[in-house]
Amino acid sequence: MKNFTFSFPTQVIFGRDAETHAGALSAPFGPNVMLLYGSDRIRRSGLLLAVELGSSAKMFRMMELFKEAGILSDWFLYCDTAFRISPPLTITEEEVRDSARLIRECLDRI
Repeated sequence: MKNFTFSFPTQVIFGRDAETHAGALSAPFGPNVMLLYGSDRIRRSGLLLAVELGSSAKMFRMMELFKEAGILSDWFLYCDTAFRISPPLTITEEEVRDSARLIRECLDRI
């Protein structure tokens, strides 16, 4: 094994509306920041993108449609009523548009 140094800076923020500080605090680190959280408030604040379908039956149907369309996905963390949209950092604008089209087509079918 090669010698290396690993720095793991951590800042923990507690309290009401703590998620509102995440953008300003993470900005100096660039686009690759890991956020860990304990409630769905961070998702509602727009820090994570998920599509809420409202029922697990719709979610499971969506996963079937995604499979048919060639989309690899799963439900959002421990929530079986939503799916997360998390494209790779190397995605092109054309791939974004094509993916959005496929997702919309699947949504139209549930």
